[in-house]
Amino acid sequence: MNIIWKGASELNHTKGRQGNSIDALVVHWIVGTLEVADKVFSDGRRKASAHYGVGDEDIHQYVKDEDTAWHCGDWLWNLKTIGIEHEGGPELPISDKTYETSAELIKELCSKYDIPIDKEHILPHNHFVATQCPGTLDIDRLISLATEDEIDCEKEIERLEDEIIEITAERDKKDRKLEECRDERTDLKNENQKIVENYDKQIKGLQNDLAGVRLELKDKTECITSLEEDKNALELNVGDLEDTLADNHQNYVDLEEKYQKCKEKIKDPVKNMSIFEFILHKLGR
Repeated sequence: MNIIWKGASELNHTKGRQGNSIDALVVHWIVGTLEVADKVFSDGRRKASAHYGVGDEDIHQYVKDEDTAWHCGDWLWNLKTIGIEHEGGPELPISDKTYETSAELIKELCSKYDIPIDKEHILPHNHFVATQCPGTLDIDRLISLATEDEIDCEKEIERLEDEIIEITAERDKKDRKLEECRDERTDLKNENQKIVENYDKQIKGLQNDLAGVRLELKDKTECITSLEEDKNALELNVGDLEDTLADNHQNYVDLEEKYQKCKEKIKDPVKNMSIFEFILHKLGR
């Protein structure tokens, strides 16, 4: 929305509003173009003005909102209204674009000054004085265009409220699911705790068994070491015994040779004696 400041003659409006608030908008038609309104309101001899003039694309401002324009022919209503002129007339139909631009301005002013957008607050000039103004200007159309977004907003609000209800229901559903998951997690945690405790007991038992096995292995290792030492000692003894046996065998061989020699020297009864019998015989046994 393009608002261009034009300014009205100081002789055509009044500073301030004498403490009155802005309660309504009054619509007019220019019976011509914006340039016509520019000339009229800048001429101090005309004793007339409006706050705004609306064309297809542009909006001209002549009097500040906080000041009083001379536009509706009723001094008390001048003090508490904003006057809006529209480009148009009997030979210049008000264009669709002018309606759209005016509706945008009306919507902004009503929002700014908290004015309802309806026919009780968007008033024609001829509501106050006998005049053909605002001519063919369709106030219902202006109100409809100005409130179109609000209607859409209401539908959007309703849609959003429905979505909020659905989202809230979905949230509650997820909350319940979350609570169920938390309960399940607690149950699993307790169950896992029991499993862990059971495994801890088994591990402790296995550790005790392992300690026993280690002690037994130590004892057996010591026993094996002892047996190996005994084996080594026995092997040494066997070696000694083998040496002794070899010596004894040699002695036996020597004695056998001597015995054979002796047998040949002694008488016949002795011939048939064994070496052991011979030894006994010699010993007198």
